[in-house]
Amino acid sequence: MQITCYVEGDFFREHDDGFHPYYADHAKAMCGAHTHSNRVATLFIYLNDVERGGATVFTKLDPVVKIQPRQGMAVVFFPAKLPGYEADPGGLAEGVMHESEVAVDEKWIVQQFLWSGAYTGPGAEH
Repeated sequence: MQITCYVEGDFFREHDDGFHPYYADHAKAMCGAHTHSNRVATLFIYLNDVERGGATVFTKLDPVVKIQPRQGMAVVFFPAKLPGYEADPGGLAEGVMHESEVAVDEKWIVQQFLWSGAYTGPGAEH
């Protein structure tokens, strides 16, 4: 698990938590495995109420979904498909590109990723 604090002016640009299979080398560097592993689930929990700024925005959904942080609220989504077999390395899910708007008030979150294979990258030894 990872805890993140956003202070005034902090933000996170639009991104996808998964890795495209064509960028498996990057995923291998992240997870340290000899085969492509991917983030197939993301969970984050807001640890405080945020009145101004700091919303999480799913930018590719129609309509766009904007979530204003409330203490104890959990968000779960699935950024990548599970790999099937050798010819099907999995891939990115649709509609889960997201960003964190610029923080005005302080925002705290705890987040956890579920990988499709063993995670052996940075921090795995802890």
